[in-house]
Amino acid sequence: MITSTKFDPKVSAPIVCCEYLRATAFFYSLRGSVFLITARHNVLPTHSKIENPVSDGFLYTVTTSGYYPEIDIFLRDGDGWTRKQIDLRGKGEGQVVSHPNIDVVAVEIGFDPRTFGYTVFSVEEVQNRADAEDAVIYGWGHDALPPSEEPHSMKAFAEHVDTPCEVGIKDAQILDGTIVGMGADYNPDGANKYKGLSGSPVLGNDLLGVYSGTAFLGPEAVAMLSSTGSLLRMHFYGLDFLEVLLG
Repeated sequence: MITSTKFDPKVSAPIVCCEYLRATAFFYSLRGSVFLITARHNVLPTHSKIENPVSDGFLYTVTTSGYYPEIDIFLRDGDGWTRKQIDLRGKGEGQVVSHPNIDVVAVEIGFDPRTFGYTVFSVEEVQNRADAEDAVIYGWGHDALPPSEEPHSMKAFAEHVDTPCEVGIKDAQILDGTIVGMGADYNPDGANKYKGLSGSPVLGNDLLGVYSGTAFLGPEAVAMLSSTGSLLRMHFYGLDFLEVLLG
């Protein structure tokens, strides 16, 4: 179930892409540089499909065509907010790391979030094994950010933004032989509440991955799991592939 936190643990930050798309990101140290990590579909065309290992279908698909290269990053600064702006179009080779079939993008930034008290994760904290465990997502869900229908401005953002949302998920694991992970929210809220969480960190004992989206399981699957009511499957992508792409 998605709930509002009483404080900001500063493991993620709200972002606005091209004055339209509200989402979440976090920070990651890679090859001596600090990168902003978010779901690729927040900023770039994405065509990712998770094959079902049992059937011929797909467990989850992400297909978008939007291009939103301007990103506003909002950082808590005392009782207020500081805005940092980056533009993918001004980045050079190796400064934007991604693949259209994987719903993760890493963008090198020119500031240190640690000066604002934010966590910068490292490759040593990434989990890539398949063990199931309870996990949590911290990000800015639907009720924690200004609605996209309102004109975007620093003033409007500061007046409407709330503390991050927390989503507890069960049995989070990365599927064998892939970088794709999933877990389950056994007490989900309305699906619209999860809008804005894309790009949030998924945290188990360490960093499991980047949250991508959700899908409700059908009645037959829910019955097999002996669950009462609906069940929301949470999908995320691991991060170990970034080192491979950087070569």
